[in-house]
Amino acid sequence: MINKVFFFVSGAFYFIAAYAGGKTLLALKSSSSSQGSGKKVSEFLMQYEWGLVLVTAIGLCILIFAIVQFKHAYTTDFLEKFSLPALSQRIEKSVTVTGRLGYTARGVVYSLVGSFFILAAFLSNPSEAGGLQKALETLMQQPFGPYLIAAVGAGFIMFGLYCALEAKYRKID
Repeated sequence: MINKVFFFVSGAFYFIAAYAGGKTLLALKSSSSSQGSGKKVSEFLMQYEWGLVLVTAIGLCILIFAIVQFKHAYTTDFLEKFSLPALSQRIEKSVTVTGRLGYTARGVVYSLVGSFFILAAFLSNPSEAGGLQKALETLMQQPFGPYLIAAVGAGFIMFGLYCALEAKYRKID
């Protein structure tokens, strides 16, 4: 039961993240800081002599997490969480598609966030760090930026749907 609640909350988070992507896409910026919590964390840590090392380590951990997300998308090892023979073919395909797209979107965003932390440490400039909002803004500034944001937003929606499917169909030992 606790797992199902966790997956429901996780799915809700990704729908909210998709909303944030759509909001950025439509340039409806809120009055909140565009740097997000990543800048605050890096500013706090960089005031210490070991801060650069720690900010770099955080960036590397986030990048490793991003690689793991891409691995999940490529290998579809997330299907091991389900009792596939008990699922209909349609549900199995839905789980596979939403999982692959969702994990890919997570990998893209975490790659950007991890890179921002490493860049902030490399430049000794905490303002280079950033979270989800900065990652979305960076995508928006690229050629075809609105399409990239739309793709990441769709990926987050897919991950939210995947979490809903996992909450309903995950095998519980």
